[in-house]
Amino acid sequence: MAKRRAKSLDDIYMGPEPDFRTTPPPTDESERSVAYSKAAHWYYYYTNKKGYTKEVITYCQKVLKFTKKEIQAMRKVPDWKIYMRSHSFVKLTERGWDFSAEYIKEQHDRLRNEVLPEGLALLKEAKNQKEEKPKAPVLSPHERQKLKVLNTIHLEFDERVVDKWMEGIFSKKEVQFPCYSLMQLHGIKGSALNIFKDMVMTEYEPVKAAYDKTDKDCEEAYSHVKKGDKRKMLDLMDGIFEDIERAREAAKSARTANRKPKARDAQVAKLNYLKDHEDSKVVSINPVLIPQAGWLWIYNTKTKRLTEFKTNSTNGFEVRGSTVHNWDQDFSRQAVLRKPEEVLPQILNKTIKQIDNVWNSLTTKIGKPTGRINKDTILLRAEEYIR
Repeated sequence: MAKRRAKSLDDIYMGPEPDFRTTPPPTDESERSVAYSKAAHWYYYYTNKKGYTKEVITYCQKVLKFTKKEIQAMRKVPDWKIYMRSHSFVKLTERGWDFSAEYIKEQHDRLRNEVLPEGLALLKEAKNQKEEKPKAPVLSPHERQKLKVLNTIHLEFDERVVDKWMEGIFSKKEVQFPCYSLMQLHGIKGSALNIFKDMVMTEYEPVKAAYDKTDKDCEEAYSHVKKGDKRKMLDLMDGIFEDIERAREAAKSARTANRKPKARDAQVAKLNYLKDHEDSKVVSINPVLIPQAGWLWIYNTKTKRLTEFKTNSTNGFEVRGSTVHNWDQDFSRQAVLRKPEEVLPQILNKTIKQIDNVWNSLTTKIGKPTGRINKDTILLRAEEYIR
């Protein structure tokens, strides 16, 4: 006796391919809806992009009587535009489902009036390119980056993630994608980050539309995937987008760290400040003392605001335009002085530790500075970074 093949999990879960040729579809509206949904799910579950596209094109040739040229044009159209909305209609028609005349016309019109014109345009474009004098293939920097992304991290995304989803596997434990480390491994940076993000976005957008129920075609395409599993798909891709931004920020920080600062006099060449103030009896120091210093005190004569900048950077402060950079947010401070004539001499003459006591004695609110210096600002004092 021949040994029977054991049923796979897919066979148990999805059952055999739908067939309504011997048993017609139900006539009751509710039962009919359930039967159609189950049948359509079967084809979405066993998606075969190339095979499904070929079956739709064969339908166009045999049923819609497309010409040889029109069939060539259909083959130029991206697969998903052909099979995503038409394959279940073609297969279920073949398997005995009795669609309404109105729905059949809608499907035929889409193939004739939407998909075919796009294919004819692509066919014409390909013909024109063929007639042009061939040139030596030279890839632009963008094309080289795109090719690199396709052959490295996007290939891994397909194998580690998309293939698992196609198999019905959505568990976070089984579907993992260490995006940040893979980008470092393959040297994905600069414009390649945006290229990869756009590629992932083509997977993200239809799943998001299906999850949010904002597009009927996407809802139908992913109706075989549970809502919780769609959420897992979106969470994984959101993590990828976050890693891409982390990589972008890391590269930006590295560029800033590696940038050699300008000479001191060049940094302060455009600095706008007040050289002296008679009422307060204070004068500004030479601004070239600010770059590379570790402490800086300034006083705005108009707002009577005293500011103290401190940095923990071994490179000290850097001045760009009218702004001081590289100061520490946690230890820098500013306050309005009620009696500047008493406080300013102490800032000029006391030690750094004693100045800290001066701040503690102030009764006005202590705030955080902005780093800006303007025409009303006296440059009181700068001290070098203590190493």
